[in-house]
Parts: sequence; structure tokens; C-alpha cells
Amino acid sequence: MLMQTDGERVVLEAPGAPDHGWLDAALDEAYGAGTALVVWPVAVGDWSARRLAWESGFRVSGTVPGWFGPSVGERARRDAWLLTLGASDPREPATTWLDCPVLEGDLVRLRPWRAEDAPRIVEACSEERTAYWLGRLPVPYTLADAEAYLEDRRGVLADATAVGWAVADPATDELLGSLALFDLVAGRSAEVGYWTHPAARGRGVMTAAVRLAIGHAFGALGLGRLAAFAAVGNTASRHVIETCGFTYIGTERRSVLVRDGLADHACYDLLSTDLT
Repeated sequence: MLMQTDGERVVLEAPGAPDHGWLDAALDEAYGAGTALVVWPVAVGDWSARRLAWESGFRVSGTVPGWFGPSVGERARRDAWLLTLGASDPREPATTWLDCPVLEGDLVRLRPWRAEDAPRIVEACSEERTAYWLGRLPVPYTLADAEAYLEDRRGVLADATAVGWAVADPATDELLGSLALFDLVAGRSAEVGYWTHPAARGRGVMTAAVRLAIGHAFGALGLGRLAAFAAVGNTASRHVIETCGFTYIGTERRSVLVRDGLADHACYDLLSTDLT
């Protein structure tokens, strides 16, 4: 194993495919030599290494731009997550890493995102109606934007702040939309957000998807409250929210950005005790 040290701190240099055996041996050697802190720089986007580190108790202490030199075929240097573990820290997960389970329904399947979903994301987020109501989307919406979105879907699971699903056709697995439970506070609440691919509108797809997500939120996640918001004029989105049983609780004036400026926001919530 390769390690750099300044006495109090050891910086790990991992092999090409690190595993638990390598990591356990590296930690034993470092702490056996009296090291107080182990730092493991992991290339941003290397989720298998970050998951391995998380399982062993490491925490993300920051991101360092340009830590790694360019890989073969790349021009730019790569950023690094700095993962840290103290000598007295337990070698077990110190935080929550959320799962994105497959949820099956008659009209839809909620599943984890895949790299091959990117072109359909571009189609959906470039469409005029979607781009109007989701005023923060980049214009034009590119494949790079879609790939960044997919990367973010993995990041929020690792940070335990959201669960985001690809809404797919249960027969063909074609992407029909996006659905997320975000701003998640464990054991308490989350917000529901979604968009539908234009080819899937008018079929009850998103209503079915939100109902599956509600079951997961109040069941496996143990939440007590869900919030949902839509621009007042976005009748299609409001129809989904209301059909799924959310209660209208008021309007926030000029609080949501749409493509041509600020609009009023219709606010809804749903409590676990509302369901029978």
C-alpha cells in the first residue's frame, strides 16, 4: 500500500481498485504507527471508492480542485473528495447513505437512474412547456447538463438529502419522467418534485408515480409530512398534487421562478395521518 505521512497525518494513495482488504490493512498500519488522522483523497465521481470509505467510517471533509492529474485521454485535472477518519473513530458508517429502491406499479416503475437515460432527459428538459415551468433549467439544455443531473442524483443519496427516481415504463423501461423526495429531514419531512417527458403526458403516469413515492415516504422512510409546490398557473402539476390527496394550504406570492419571471406558488402538504 502507498502512503504519504507527516507524522500526525497519513494520506492514502489507493491502488486502481481498492477493496476492504486493502483499506483495513492501510488503516491498521497507519494507526499502529501512531497516526492521528487518515486522509483519503478520492476522485470526484468515483462512487465505488467513496462508498467503500463510507462503510469504513470516513467522512467527507471537503473537495479540493485539481488534486489528481489528467487521466489518459483527458486534458483537465480531476477534483478530489477529501475523506477523513480519526484514529478513535469507529470503522462503521458515521452517516446515512440512502437507498433508491425499485418501486413497481401498474403504470410505472420507479428505478435508479442510469447513464443511458441522459438523452431522454435532454428531450424532456428542452421541451418548451417543461422549460417554462422549471425556470432554473439551463437554456439550451445539453447532454452535459443531463450528465451533471445524473451525477447529482447519486450525490444526494450519499448525503442523505434526497431520493430521486427515474420514472420508467414497466414494460419497456423507457424513461417517462423524474420524481424526487428532496430536502429530506430524516423521520420528519420531505418535498415532492417531478417532471414528465412530453411523450408521457395525459396518461396518469406522474400521478401513479407520486402515489408510489408517498407509500415509500410514509413507509420505509418513516416520514410524517410531505410538501408539494407548483406555480399557480401550472394546472397539470397541480392536478397531480391534488389527485394524490395533498391539501392546499396557501399561496406564496411571487416566490417561484418561471421562464419569464416570478410567479405565485401554490403550496400543499400531506400528513401520514391523512391517509386511510
